[in-house]
Amino acid sequence: MEQIVKTSRLIAEFMGYEVIPYQHNEYRPIYNGNRFAKTIGEQKLLWGGLDLQFTGRFTENATYPFDSDFNYLIPVIKQIEEQGFVVAIKGISYQVYKVMDEQNPIVSLVCGDLSKKTKMTCDLIVSFIEHLNTKL
Repeated sequence: MEQIVKTSRLIAEFMGYEVIPYQHNEYRPIYNGNRFAKTIGEQKLLWGGLDLQFTGRFTENATYPFDSDFNYLIPVIKQIEEQGFVVAIKGISYQVYKVMDEQNPIVSLVCGDLSKKTKMTCDLIVSFIEHLNTKL
């Protein structure tokens, strides 16, 4: 459970959400105040129309299956690529590198189990976000 919360928190912050603990419970955070989405409709559009649980302008008690549903990773990959990086998923190789700099990946993972493709992509994204956070 702790890893799921860490992953959700990293991705939510990367996507521009302010993370607020829900009733002092770190396992039930609220993601509020996205700098790109000011209404519920805009928040749904930000996540590619995926159905999230909304209460007012808050995303409350939402569980984001980043490690098991690739649809939730698409908006995050898009955000990474809009910042001048490439997310490359090639067979058993997973990399993030700057555009036109494929020879020097920032993050690189390898897994021979193709059934773990979504999980490995999630791990790649988390590693990349952690790398970015250390650079700031």
